[in-house]
Amino acid sequence: MNIWVIQTGERLPLEAGTRMMRTGLLAQELAGRKHNVTWWASAFCHYTRKWVDDRGPVLALSDNLSLHLLHGSGYRKNVSLKRFFDHALVARRFTQAAEKAQRPDVIIAALPDYRIAYAAYKYARRHNVPFILDLRDRWPWDFLHELPKFVQPIARLALANDFRMAKRLIARSDSLVTMMRSWDGWIKAMGRQKRPTDAVFYLGAGTLKPDDTKIREGTATALRACEGRWPVLFIGAFNNRFWPKIAVDAANLFKQNTAQGGARPIFILAGDGDFMPELRKISADNPDIVLPGYVNDAEIAALLACAKVGLVTGNGDFEAMPNKVFTYLSGGVPILSSLDGELRAFLDTEQVGMTCRNGAEMYAAIKTLLDDEPRRADMASSAATIFNERYEAGRLYGQYADMVERMAAGAGG
Repeated sequence: MNIWVIQTGERLPLEAGTRMMRTGLLAQELAGRKHNVTWWASAFCHYTRKWVDDRGPVLALSDNLSLHLLHGSGYRKNVSLKRFFDHALVARRFTQAAEKAQRPDVIIAALPDYRIAYAAYKYARRHNVPFILDLRDRWPWDFLHELPKFVQPIARLALANDFRMAKRLIARSDSLVTMMRSWDGWIKAMGRQKRPTDAVFYLGAGTLKPDDTKIREGTATALRACEGRWPVLFIGAFNNRFWPKIAVDAANLFKQNTAQGGARPIFILAGDGDFMPELRKISADNPDIVLPGYVNDAEIAALLACAKVGLVTGNGDFEAMPNKVFTYLSGGVPILSSLDGELRAFLDTEQVGMTCRNGAEMYAAIKTLLDDEPRRADMASSAATIFNERYEAGRLYGQYADMVERMAAGAGG
């Protein structure tokens, strides 16, 4: 089969050690089944704010898997007019290129971004191609919450057509795939009645393999700092959604409360992003905080191997369980989370972590597990078991790929 996957926000596997995420994992699974897979993506990396490749618009990633890069305008800030125009231009470039490409048997498009997803939806309708929408964020609805309150009504009016596009995608796609069950009521309010072809597939993760040859100096320094200590690990982007400020608050409480001696954890906050300068500033006076920078797959594997707990710290609440949840589970690492909603319920039910809504609660949770190794070890064992049984990428994306094949063959869900 000829299959198109469309996602413009994930990191692309063009550099050694880049971790595959949802679209990449699905594309790999489908290509491994001998389907011809084209991944349509932006030539601009959302994470690094850099152009990703200049070798040409179409790149071969592996057997049966190619990458079609679409050039927008680029942008510097998450919430900006330039990002809006970049996404609109990428969608227009997709429409132009798609008409010249070989017709696919099925299309899977992620939302966000809704503009290119809608362009793909219109192509699918013109050419009678089954269309699957992979709903990951409530965008552009969530975009309004990034703006000052007094601006939100104006933005809602200015983006009226964008809201219509996203709502139509949710209501009319042949199949709707989500990453959680808690959106069911909201999806129904968008005008969609649940269909047999709709499905929930959590993000999941692959099992990362250690490779000492790919460990760079920043991570090597962090690993040395972990020796003989109790490592607390954060992995992710430092942005307006997930930067680990409350982890710094917790680390500072340990510094204050153990000034006269006693056990003290080491905090490894790995990643990069817009909030790195602020993170460096607020952590500069605490020697128990290490910032190794962006980490590749091999470095993540090495850090997971020594971590006692992993952190999911959000600026506010997000209903989806982030990628890092499944990364920690893959390493058998218990989770300390500041998020409410589905992740909190998951931690409570499965006993693989604890919810701490602020720095003081995180300090208390870390101290509890630091003083009770049997309890932490039980959580770690449960995390590894749950990952292997439910969220390992080969198992989870195999099921997703089965559904895609049925849609392409006209058999539905």
